[in-house]
Amino acid sequence: MEYMQARLALPEGETAELLQWLHLSGAGQLVEIESVQGGCINDSHLITTSTGNQFFLKTHGSAPPGFFLAEAAGLEEIATTNTLDTPTVHRVSDHFLLMDYIPAVGRCSDYWEVLGQQLYRMHNDNKARQHNTEFGFTDNFCGLTPQINTPMADGYEFFATFRLQAQAKRAFDSQKLAAADLKQIDAICNALPDLIPDQPPALVHGDLWSGNVIVNSSGQPTLIDPACYYGWAESDLAMTTLFGGFPDAFYSAYEQSGAVAPDWRSRKDIYNLYHLLNHLNLFGSGYFTSVKDILKRFS
Repeated sequence: MEYMQARLALPEGETAELLQWLHLSGAGQLVEIESVQGGCINDSHLITTSTGNQFFLKTHGSAPPGFFLAEAAGLEEIATTNTLDTPTVHRVSDHFLLMDYIPAVGRCSDYWEVLGQQLYRMHNDNKARQHNTEFGFTDNFCGLTPQINTPMADGYEFFATFRLQAQAKRAFDSQKLAAADLKQIDAICNALPDLIPDQPPALVHGDLWSGNVIVNSSGQPTLIDPACYYGWAESDLAMTTLFGGFPDAFYSAYEQSGAVAPDWRSRKDIYNLYHLLNHLNLFGSGYFTSVKDILKRFS
């Protein structure tokens, strides 16, 4: 166990918890640990057991409290909509998350169309909306940044307080933004009812760029690494346009699935200001110019 503990960089009790779960679940004994690519925040491992079962294990030796529990809650919330696939969560602890391993295969021929159609269904899931009439969710993380999701009836107040102003304060406190920048962000927050149309709360992935959509064993799209909450559906669409964007087939399929405001792209930079501020806080000044350009346009 000492070798496994050192390899996984987990506290002793959590290594024992993982091995016990594998044994008691009938998955067998852990026989191989292979480091795999899995993002820039966590360490990722493919583990193989004596029965041939394989699992995807994410670990973070200094994860903030509740970090993996929040990710598991987001995956499970998406799964309840019976729309887009998510990896099954098997075990979660303070410093690890154990899920199904999804081997890489080719995309099905209508992959992007399915993603667009099913994302629309997720955003408009009636059962989810009936049980979540306010904006918010349990608190979680966007990357390593804490994401406060205290429920609110007013979507404008929610987005202003817990998205734009929260990120702006973090950036100001770390001297990445000036007081004048905060005033511009406050001006945008005050103008949100004029800039964003009224929308009901919808379950959103919350960090929907191409790296957080993978292919399952059937060639179908699968969502990973959510930062879920009940918010504006357009904010998910906006996020897909960052960092390379999605193919036109995705957007066409989403827009043809139901009522979608044809001018949503005119608002995408307001939604994406949140993510660009988050990247400014997480990764530094390379995102400053993009933030400033949006502030000039809308304040």
